[in-house]
Amino acid sequence: MYPWGDYPDHVIKLDFLDVGTGQIHSGYIHEKTVPFVILAQATSGVYEVTSPLGTVIAAEGEVFLTPANIPLKILHTNTPSTTLMTYRFIHINFTLFESIDIFSIFSLPLKTTKEKGRQIGEMIDELYRLKVENTGNTTKSPLSIIVKSNEIAYRLLNVLLEISKPLEESLFDLQAYQAVAPVIMYIREHIGEPITLGDLMRQLPLSRSSFFQIFKQHFNKTPMDYVKFVRLNEGYRKLCSTEKSVAKIAEETGFSNPFHFSREFKKSFQKSPLQIRSMHKELFGSIHSF
Repeated sequence: MYPWGDYPDHVIKLDFLDVGTGQIHSGYIHEKTVPFVILAQATSGVYEVTSPLGTVIAAEGEVFLTPANIPLKILHTNTPSTTLMTYRFIHINFTLFESIDIFSIFSLPLKTTKEKGRQIGEMIDELYRLKVENTGNTTKSPLSIIVKSNEIAYRLLNVLLEISKPLEESLFDLQAYQAVAPVIMYIREHIGEPITLGDLMRQLPLSRSSFFQIFKQHFNKTPMDYVKFVRLNEGYRKLCSTEKSVAKIAEETGFSNPFHFSREFKKSFQKSPLQIRSMHKELFGSIHSF
């Protein structure tokens, strides 16, 4: 028995984490759509971020936040006293029941206060130091680094939930999400295989209309559109965290061929798979999952 009741120990899981720092010339505009939450803070300079959610200006010390799968246009501006803008960032993803993106059902603010920004910035710095230790020459145990990284990540999640709220169109019901989780888990476990609507409905025996209604209510997608959504997100992750070919990634994520994968990928993320891989290597280096 756990203190949180009759839920499994994996009710919340850290699925993806990467941190980094950098500097960039003022006026640089970066356009992208990514399958994870972004938190970025200008340590000198200003961010201006435009998305379907609106435009936000995050001054030095504030953190801008965006959920996954939102098209972004990010303008970097330095301060008059500096020649380059400097920044630190974290890319992160948590799931409920190993299947449902938490921030697809909770709404993040577009930016933090400077006080919350200070807390988040300190956690980014802690995680970045651990990342450096993990890749450098160190006597610290890799297991210790993993445990510490996870501890900081969950502290960060607590801060994010404190400043977020359930989406108005989504009445947050943990039991309801637990009920649909086997369907999402089935998709993830069979992502490289053909999946039919019948396969999904066998995981949650309901009428066809009720089954579609659940997906519309919780994910604003049809069941098969959600399958494609999960496949493309996993493809994006593999592009940024492995050196596998586009053809291999297409095969592993259930697409009939690399051309089909590339076409659907560009529709969702506005760039080709190779452009996404090149962009991440240029701006952030290889993405690292703890």
